Amino acid sequence: MRLPGLNSAFVFGLVRPRICLPAGLGPEEERMILAHERAHLRRGDHLTRPLAWALVCAYWFDPLVWLGYCLAMRDMERCCDEAALRGLGPDARQGYARALLALAAGRPAAPWAPAFGQEDVKGRIRQLLRPAHPARWALALAGLGVAAVCAALAFAPARTAAPRPEDLAGRVYQYEKEGFYGDFTLRLEPDGQFWYYEGAASSYIGHGSWTLEGRRLTLRDDAGPDLLNQFEVEGDALVFVEEGSTNFLYLKLADGERFLPLPEGAGGQSLAGLPGLAGQGEDGGGPEEDAAAGQNANSSVPAGPDGEPLTFWINPDEPPEVLGDVAAKTYLAQFTRPEAPDTERLAGYTLRECRTVSGTPPEGQSWEEMPYQYLVQITYDITTASEGYLAPGDGIAGLGSFAGIYRELAVKALEHGGYAIVSAGTGGGQQAFAADPALEEAVHNVLLSLYADPPSPDAPLCESHVTLYWEEVGSDPHAVRVYLMAMVKGSFGETGGPGGRMQPAEWCGPVRLTLINADGQGYTPMEVWPLDALDALEGGEAWQRQLEEMFPPAAIDALQNGSRSPRQLRDALRAACDAMLAGA
Repeated sequence: MRLPGLNSAFVFGLVRPRICLPAGLGPEEERMILAHERAHLRRGDHLTRPLAWALVCAYWFDPLVWLGYCLAMRDMERCCDEAALRGLGPDARQGYARALLALAAGRPAAPWAPAFGQEDVKGRIRQLLRPAHPARWALALAGLGVAAVCAALAFAPARTAAPRPEDLAGRVYQYEKEGFYGDFTLRLEPDGQFWYYEGAASSYIGHGSWTLEGRRLTLRDDAGPDLLNQFEVEGDALVFVEEGSTNFLYLKLADGERFLPLPEGAGGQSLAGLPGLAGQGEDGGGPEEDAAAGQNANSSVPAGPDGEPLTFWINPDEPPEVLGDVAAKTYLAQFTRPEAPDTERLAGYTLRECRTVSGTPPEGQSWEEMPYQYLVQITYDITTASEGYLAPGDGIAGLGSFAGIYRELAVKALEHGGYAIVSAGTGGGQQAFAADPALEEAVHNVLLSLYADPPSPDAPLCESHVTLYWEEVGSDPHAVRVYLMAMVKGSFGETGGPGGRMQPAEWCGPVRLTLINADGQGYTPMEVWPLDALDALEGGEAWQRQLEEMFPPAAIDALQNGSRSPRQLRDALRAACDAMLAGA
């Protein structure tokens, strides 16, 4: 549309825009100006420029808004200049510059309308007449940039190949954040199994199988088919993938959180919580120290997957009963692992009875210095998994189901948290604990009274005993039953009738005592059951039947399968009595 009186060309209108041209333009000038204004229409500048002008009007007081508007309009015109010249051809540059200069004096009727000769005419003409080739310094700078990029690509490491299962097998990873009140630790076994420990406040130790497909690591927990967690292997780290994961039992991870690898051979707290990785040194003792802590000849150190003592964790506020239950299940679960040897592997087990005894340190020893602080006494049934199963101490061999097996688990509290099963035996574990002084005094008086009636200053007596097992048999009134091996020695009994001389003698044998502590101050004997003298052991069957009627299996095991044989116990008790009589 040509309008008389216009001194510049521009686009006018929003819905149906028109190109307005001054009257009297030559054909060549008109062709160049129309090419420029049509570029405005194609870009939609007739819409964006009014919006920009409205923004300037609203924020007229802000110089930064004015600066942004001016720069945007300058770039808008230069872009349309280049678009027009691409259609007109390279020979049109000079003619285009003359047309721009001719229409530069005027202004459009409205400041928001895109106009041919409106913005930065001087800079646009200089841009049009600039040589097409770049300056030498620009070429040099571009060359340096290309060289730098080439060098970076040449020395950049190639993308690592997808990891292999053997690259991850045997590695231990730790959560980059703290777990459930402790380090959250994950170990991938070479046999395709995994163990994870969530922290000290979680009593659960996860176990299951792991698979690797490409870079995706999948953990399937034995606790249930729906408990599945996935990671993406990125370098040395495992990155948690929330989508498709059900998360761990108690602890919840966010998408993208990582497990970082621990150095090979790391020990102590860094491996806390995984079976077979008990703390060493001051935190829990090494295998040699733990093995020495067992109190009977038939004890052994329970071995985890790496041959180290088994460890477990419970909430510190849990009662001893929970400690005993977790210790028992941790101990028995090791025999159900697929990698357990045929001579030990179980198809299943049933825990029938579990009793936890909290020990008292002997005089001169602190709680921390004790070889173990808890004794867990368990009775259980098993089903063996192989014909090669062999447990001579239990009288079991081959494939089948067997009931009434007894074990004592010695449990030590570790400094960094958690507990270690330092030995497993068939009895005698309570001998490492100091007894209640009031209970010991009551037992002492009862044993002396067995053969001193009436006591005489001319008939010195002494006693020595070893407590094999004890149990609480009542709560109101409080009663304790004690099973022990005792010797009473001195001058007792008469020969030659009344007035005869006292006969030096000794008696040694098993004793069962039941004592009541009704007032919380002292113990009163309620039952005293001494068995025939130990020499009757050679007589055999009748004595054994009486022992089985009088003692529970745990006490019998402590007597017959303990750290010393019954005759060794007798010799030790005799030596103790002789020392007491010599010093009397």
